[in-house]
Amino acid sequence: MALVPIELVRAGTTTRGGVCNAAGIVLVQAGVVLTEPLIARLRKYGVRHVDVVGDGAAAEQPADTEKLVAEAKGRFAGHEQDPLMMALQDTIVAQLKQSPIVRAS
Repeated sequence: MALVPIELVRAGTTTRGGVCNAAGIVLVQAGVVLTEPLIARLRKYGVRHVDVVGDGAAAEQPADTEKLVAEAKGRFAGHEQDPLMMALQDTIVAQLKQSPIVRAS
């Protein structure tokens, strides 16, 4: 099973298992090739991970580590005075840099 964070799933990736929301309702069946609009809809419904065929790390191209790090840091903008938020940011950035799915381009 390759459970991939929704942020790393790319168009062209095929689902291995059904994709469910928090209530257990199936939103996408197994064997569906995901499109950008469908991925956006899954995010809207709170899906955090998708079970995909292969490693799911971009059917088209590998993810750009620095782009993901910059996006993560941007989400914490305005919280620089909160030590807990900054610790969380640092943890996320460190994880992104070490992830086997994310490759620097």
